Amino acid sequence: MKKIVFTLLSAAFALSTFAQLSVPFTFTQDNFNDESVVIANVNEGNEDTPAKWSDGIYFGGTKTLVDGFNWDDKYVIIAIDGLADSLSFETTTQWSATTVSNRFWYICESETQDFGDPIWTSNSQSNNKKIELANSTKYIKLCYTGNLNGTIKNISASKYAPKATDATDVSYSSFTANWEAARGDGLTYTLEVKEGDEVVKTVESLTDTSYSVEDLKENTTYTYSIFVVVTDGVIMSDYSNSIEVTTLEKPVITPVQDEYTLLSDTGIEGYTSVLLTATNVTEVTATVEGDSEFYFKDAEGNHVTTKTLPLEAAGPTEFELFSYFDSEGIYNATITLSATDADDAVVTVLANVSKPTDVPEQKLSSKVKSFNNGVLEFNEDYTSIVVSTLIGKTVAKGQGHAIALAKGQAYIVETVDFEGKKSTVKVQ
Repeated sequence: MKKIVFTLLSAAFALSTFAQLSVPFTFTQDNFNDESVVIANVNEGNEDTPAKWSDGIYFGGTKTLVDGFNWDDKYVIIAIDGLADSLSFETTTQWSATTVSNRFWYICESETQDFGDPIWTSNSQSNNKKIELANSTKYIKLCYTGNLNGTIKNISASKYAPKATDATDVSYSSFTANWEAARGDGLTYTLEVKEGDEVVKTVESLTDTSYSVEDLKENTTYTYSIFVVVTDGVIMSDYSNSIEVTTLEKPVITPVQDEYTLLSDTGIEGYTSVLLTATNVTEVTATVEGDSEFYFKDAEGNHVTTKTLPLEAAGPTEFELFSYFDSEGIYNATITLSATDADDAVVTVLANVSKPTDVPEQKLSSKVKSFNNGVLEFNEDYTSIVVSTLIGKTVAKGQGHAIALAKGQAYIVETVDFEGKKSTVKVQ
């Protein structure tokens, strides 16, 4: 037979029936004397001497004259409110023989007062411990089984706090907040984002361990933290650690110039370079639209109207634009430059196409014989020929006395003869 000094209510009653001890807490004598906190105080071996307070919860020993010493359970049950992380305590015990259950102390936890196996046991008389509690714990049973008196004291519980981790996928207007999964089942997360001390976003009822935070300001520092909420939306954890993240500057594409003029002859491929710089951009896509026969070239030399290039690490990025027209006239095109998260930049191109005129041989160079129909011929053989555009981009290399080039463009030609003599000429 056992007698409960403080009435132990059925688990069918709502937890709010008690004015439970709020986590975090340090257990005091006032808590011990509060029947809404200590909901059971039992000494199965001596019904009239439940635990008392004496610098902690003091359990008296059990002794019967007929059967000798016995080691009946002596325990208190504490009702708590909140997501507990751990329980800390110390025990002291007057000398006692080994108990029948081979343990002096044990602790159980439960959500409904239906206690299962202990989460901690000890057959040591003295202990100084910190043990982990489940997030769902609402009742803690502190039990002593020694045949002489024992005390559990300095009892405290810490509140559970989840752990936030570094942000990923940071852009000029968003980032992904991340955190570690919390212990326990039936939990949701609430994410709080601050700019300085001001809360700018609160997102509730999250079940994943990441969330994309959007519609932010560029080049701005934010912090975020989370807390855990149980399914009923009432009991909450502590806030996690705070993570700081700064959004990027918005990507910007800047053309070196807004307008380009391309001079070419009818029946001859024209060429110009469209130059740009950009910040916070890894690659740029150029799309040309307008009169037909404006085009880029892909890696195989095919004509394309859209081309993507990586940004140069140093200096401007160059898109080579070509044109080919059979009739003379003025032709127009626009090039739209685009990149992820950047505003488009637009460049206009004007092609002035005229009838070709023969270039007298003597005006080319004493080194150059002719430059007709895209073939550059020399008056003698050379060990090295390097042809570059006027902005210094190499377009062809060769040796001997002829080299094929695009039609209708101006080039810088560097030659080296068999005697090692270098020469530089410009041809059109």
